[in-house]
Amino acid sequence: MVVVTYNSAEDVGELLDSLREDAGTLSVAVLVADNSSADDTVAVARAHAPEALVFGTGGNIGYAAAINKALAQLDGSRPVMILNPDTEVAPGAIAIMLGGLGGDVGAVVPRFVGDDGTTSLSLRREPSVSTALGDALVGARFRSRPGRFAETVFEPARYEAPQAVEWATGAALLLSPAAIAAVGPWDERFFLYSEETDYFRRVRDAGFRVTYAPQAVIRHSEGGSGSSPRLDALMAVNRIRYVRKHHSRPYAAVYRGLVVLGELLRLGIPGHALALRSVMRERSWARLPGPTGTAVRSGAGSGPVVYLAGGTWDDIPGTDRRLVAALARQGRVVWIDPPVSVLRRRRNALPGFISQPQDGVTRIQTFGPPGLTRPIVRVLSRLIVARRIRSALHNLGVIPEIVVLAASNRRFPREVPGLRVLYVTDDWVGGAGLMGLSPTDTEKTLRRNAHEADLILAISPALADVVATQTGARRVDVLANGTEPVEHLFAPAPAGSPAILIGQLNERLDIGILEELARADVPLMVVGPRADRDPTFGRRLDAVLAAPKVDWLGARPYDDLADLMASASVGVTPYADSPFNRSSFPLKTLQYLGAGLPVVSTDIPAAHWLNAEGVDIADSPVDFVARVRGRIAEGRTSDGDRKRHAFARNHTWDARAARLQELAARTREGAPPRSISECDTVESSRSTLPDHGEDAE
Repeated sequence: MVVVTYNSAEDVGELLDSLREDAGTLSVAVLVADNSSADDTVAVARAHAPEALVFGTGGNIGYAAAINKALAQLDGSRPVMILNPDTEVAPGAIAIMLGGLGGDVGAVVPRFVGDDGTTSLSLRREPSVSTALGDALVGARFRSRPGRFAETVFEPARYEAPQAVEWATGAALLLSPAAIAAVGPWDERFFLYSEETDYFRRVRDAGFRVTYAPQAVIRHSEGGSGSSPRLDALMAVNRIRYVRKHHSRPYAAVYRGLVVLGELLRLGIPGHALALRSVMRERSWARLPGPTGTAVRSGAGSGPVVYLAGGTWDDIPGTDRRLVAALARQGRVVWIDPPVSVLRRRRNALPGFISQPQDGVTRIQTFGPPGLTRPIVRVLSRLIVARRIRSALHNLGVIPEIVVLAASNRRFPREVPGLRVLYVTDDWVGGAGLMGLSPTDTEKTLRRNAHEADLILAISPALADVVATQTGARRVDVLANGTEPVEHLFAPAPAGSPAILIGQLNERLDIGILEELARADVPLMVVGPRADRDPTFGRRLDAVLAAPKVDWLGARPYDDLADLMASASVGVTPYADSPFNRSSFPLKTLQYLGAGLPVVSTDIPAAHWLNAEGVDIADSPVDFVARVRGRIAEGRTSDGDRKRHAFARNHTWDARAARLQELAARTREGAPPRSISECDTVESSRSTLPDHGEDAE
């Protein structure tokens, strides 16, 4: 027996008492999965059923997710009865339902009666366009209408005879071990409502029948989930989500239109105004009730994340790739490349639209018309790309819980559900010229995306302050860069080993510092591709890379970096002092620390925010050279390497992914973020802040 509770102290005791009385000599195990009740539910359950396993799910994670947690604790060898806490089992009901299992019967549902003993209308037909039309126009009136125009089974005779049904109210059902094994977990994307509709359909699709046993009687008070306008809106929205999952997009669009019609015709009834707004505005779906609590924030049961990146999956891995890899360890992620021209696709023979580049990550490539960055074509391209994304997600069966936009020149795709997160990884407006983009267009796009976002994140407090100014946003939270510390530290490199610079070689670097290092004959390994654009900078960089003590290795595979860092004395972060860089957080600094290396950095806010013992901050090119020389002469120690490595382990990408999930969950709850540092949020008042930065390299 599995009972899912949430603030059910008034009901659950009577249910557990009735189970004990009806079970008689049957061997029955009772599991109570409590969704973080705020009342005495747990105490009441333990008092009425001391032998039961009563456990917390870690939050209000939803009905389906709580059932899955309970099923995971069973061995799968026995039938499982699932019950709402506001039910009460009449004598003989369990035995009758058990007798109905067998052969191709995978699920049995009982007769429900209300508190006054009258039979409840609990049987249902499969949702369809015709049932939605009938229910929209007449609802529960004209009950004698043809069955194809009513989802609820109204005919009284149908409730008197055993029969196969399509589905029924999920307040009580009995499942066979074979059906549970064949169907798999309940779909946790349905937080509340439609989860039983989906499960019963999957039972039928697996080749089993669902049968109705009218002699098995269970009283149902029909109040266990509570009621509110937001829950009514969630019920309407989940009807649409269900049809989208199991039907074509055109069919689902017609069905959605009929749901809108039904809510419009009932606009004068309390609660239906919010339902109407919700079914019409898909971006509001993420703000409807959903899973909350520590289980969600720790990544357990996290729903699909759609990530619209600034670069393609094949680019050099930066912030986007590494954050997505961490998110994929918590749940499914769909990565969406920036669109490219269909002509480029034909010329370069790009691979198929959808692929799986790593476990947990599905990649979608999108294509637009030629000239897709031009003003007029850009609008058409966005419509085509959004349609392509919707179609791909539908084919994949993905209903996003979170949509992350991390690109300066992209927009949130229309009619894609999920909490909208704008993740600003650089000063996109300030750096537009470096990217060959228009600063004016970039700022307009940023403002529009900020207006549509439910949550705005920046890679550092300094950047959060800039974004708040650029967009007028009242709140910008911080999600810093992370790192992947090496698993095992090597023996420290001896004194005299070279310094190392890792990353793309471009105008973000202070070329004057690199020239000083070369002139001073400081041994320096340089690892990374050239990405410079300015001819003057390029000529100066040519000279640095040709210097006798500079060893430029070019781009190297990521797996080679640990060995290269192990052979160095110190890592260097020679960023130029510019507004763009002051808003950033170089990935390389944490990467060096994660390998146990000390670091010499220019005076940028991110270096101060880290406040790490192993990071030396230089205030001039001459000071930078002196500090690098000092570290080379001093050499590394095992104790120092361990301390720096331990520091980096507090800043992993997994921690950043968990932080993103937490911020999303708290946004859904309407609660302020829980601080993880002295300052991780910029409010509109913008006082002086300790900088906490990040950027994508």
